[in-house]
Amino acid sequence: MTTYLTCEWQWLCMWQNKSGGGNKLRFYDCDRWYYLENWHMPDGRDWRDRISSIHNAQSGGSKGRAEFVDTLGNGAWHTVGHVDVQDGRADLSKDMSSDGRTWNDRIDKVWACAS
Repeated sequence: MTTYLTCEWQWLCMWQNKSGGGNKLRFYDCDRWYYLENWHMPDGRDWRDRISSIHNAQSGGSKGRAEFVDTLGNGAWHTVGHVDVQDGRADLSKDMSSDGRTWNDRIDKVWACAS
């Protein structure tokens, strides 16, 4: 568990840099996809492929599990991984996905509360 990443209770927080550094993006609402191309940092760049650390401060047991996806084009996608309630990842360059690549800078869409 990565408790030193500061994320408000019941939110899913993601950062541009490892260890909760740089710009912060957070989601609260469940039961929907968040397409990161629709969310922008202060400099105008979208969040797609720019997540390097995550903390899931949601509640609700298995309902609060967050899912992270890399879209591969032509309608194909790969689930990079999941982060359970009250857990996090401080450096996504150290977390491996099932395809043998790291999670770092490849998340395109997020399901904040997967069951």
